[in-house]
Amino acid sequence: MKTPKYKYLLALIDWLTLNLSFIFALKLRTASRIDVFFEHAPWVAPEVLFFMLYGVVAVLIFRQQKLYKINVFLSAGEHAWRLSKAYFLMLAGIAILSFFTKSSVIVDSRLALLYFAGLSMTLFLFVRVILFRSIFILLTNMRVYSRRVLVVGTGETGRELVSRLERHNPYGLKLVGFADDELPEGFMVQNGLAVLGSTESIPALVREHRVNEVLLCLDRADHNALFRAVDIAMNTSAFIKIASPLYRVIPERLFTDKYANIPVVDVTRYGQQLPHRIFKRGVDVLFSLAGILVLSPLFLTLAALIRLESKGPIFHTQTRVGKNGQHFRFFKFRSMLVGSDADPQRVQNLQAFIRAGKVAEPGQTKIVNNTRVTRVGAFLRKTSLDELPQLLNVLRGEMSLVGPRPCLPYEYDNYKPWHRKRLSVVPGCTGVWQVNGRSEVGFDDMVILDLYYIQNPSILLDLGIIFRTIPVMLFGRGGG
Repeated sequence: MKTPKYKYLLALIDWLTLNLSFIFALKLRTASRIDVFFEHAPWVAPEVLFFMLYGVVAVLIFRQQKLYKINVFLSAGEHAWRLSKAYFLMLAGIAILSFFTKSSVIVDSRLALLYFAGLSMTLFLFVRVILFRSIFILLTNMRVYSRRVLVVGTGETGRELVSRLERHNPYGLKLVGFADDELPEGFMVQNGLAVLGSTESIPALVREHRVNEVLLCLDRADHNALFRAVDIAMNTSAFIKIASPLYRVIPERLFTDKYANIPVVDVTRYGQQLPHRIFKRGVDVLFSLAGILVLSPLFLTLAALIRLESKGPIFHTQTRVGKNGQHFRFFKFRSMLVGSDADPQRVQNLQAFIRAGKVAEPGQTKIVNNTRVTRVGAFLRKTSLDELPQLLNVLRGEMSLVGPRPCLPYEYDNYKPWHRKRLSVVPGCTGVWQVNGRSEVGFDDMVILDLYYIQNPSILLDLGIIFRTIPVMLFGRGGG
């Protein structure tokens, strides 16, 4: 998993700032004399340890608020605004943890927390918004810090990005040239930058020109060509980012980095590493088992309602396609009349929807014959309660709490090669597109959102999706 070194440095600075603020706050609370401060060491030590550990939580909160995005910390206004939001979340977290752990930070000394609040906010604003930002811009202008960038694609997006960076480039990006499959090698594109080779030659170009970042700006290619370029770039040590109209759904619905106000999507961390998979599986087992036990009364109530309204089984089971094309038995509460799966028109409509990759009208992503849906089933679908039995699939390891949705075999047969990349990981009960569009995006964009999840594995992202799924279920947004 690759992350720019300046982000690690900024995270360390945040951790140190938080802890120094607290130590100074304790000193102000105990006494102005340093010898008196150390006389309170037995009392101080547990609180310092508390804040050392909480500093890690604070860094995660800052990350969730996008404070390590380059376009955020380079913009003084947005930086200060997001820092303020993260700061109040951090204080709320301290208060909650102190209450439950009976920490004397809150229980015995509100004055220490007051000192800490004032000191830390002042230090964060100075260190982050003024000092770090100014030093970063100074180092990039002096070329002390720079990243060598290869632009792939000479279309409108690539040319516009190069033009903007020539006018304003506080990011430390040093453009070395283009890679393109349409123009010949040596062709001078603009601003003294030439075509250095083809897409296939990206690995060689990265080595020859010491490239740190590959920026894919393919706007005349199709999805298969774009992901072919991603796969080729993955065979290098460079960071990989996409600035392409084919990825437009990501900046429309999610917060991304920007270069010169052009959205770029990081796909460097493609796939889930072993530690992430182990932790994710542990979370899946814990939450699915707890969910089954806690929700068992609801399970029984829904089962009774389903059986009372219509004859047939309580559970609807299907063969679904999971990770790497493997089939498994998929569980849902039955929401339709028995035999509704045999609806040939529904199958034809869904196949056409996948092949076209069209933009969906509201409600079109779930192509269902509503005359076959029961009254209880309509409620279950509206609230997504019909999905609850999938906790059994999660417990069995066939699914995860978060991930791309598993598909039906006939859907999989109609997938284009790049569509199948969405099932390179364990499928999930909920995912990025469910909380960022659900029934409002076309099939191709649904797949792009799933691929974004695969390309940016993060436990924080998983938790965010789970929490955002709850209001979607409660209010039935996008249900059908």
